[in-house]
Amino acid sequence: ITMLSGDLMKDDFGSGYDAVLMSYLLNEYSIWDNIALMQKVYDSLNKGGTVYIHQQIISDDKTYPLNATMESINMLVNTPNGDAMTETDLWIILKESNFQEIKFRQTEFGTCVVTAKKLSSF
Repeated sequence: ITMLSGDLMKDDFGSGYDAVLMSYLLNEYSIWDNIALMQKVYDSLNKGGTVYIHQQIISDDKTYPLNATMESINMLVNTPNGDAMTETDLWIILKESNFQEIKFRQTEFGTCVVTAKKLSSF
């Protein structure tokens, strides 16, 4: 396991990874920033590599569940472009970043673990 420090929007991630874990990170940024970020993650992975995203998911109308709605308000007030992510948002971000085999798994804690694979070598 290797942990990297730095500015994730500016610094290079390197390459050769089999897996990348991101927890409660994507809600800090806009969809467009997240697409750029996930493209960097995609480029850092080996063919067959997996990204694991742990996030709270809000409904498409952004009203349910209550804790995700409160998180959405928090992100809107305290970040320049952040917001709670819907399943649709995450699917678009990952598809636009060339990921495949996108799967959503609900946890017993009210969060979701999203997995997506890099299946091609480019």
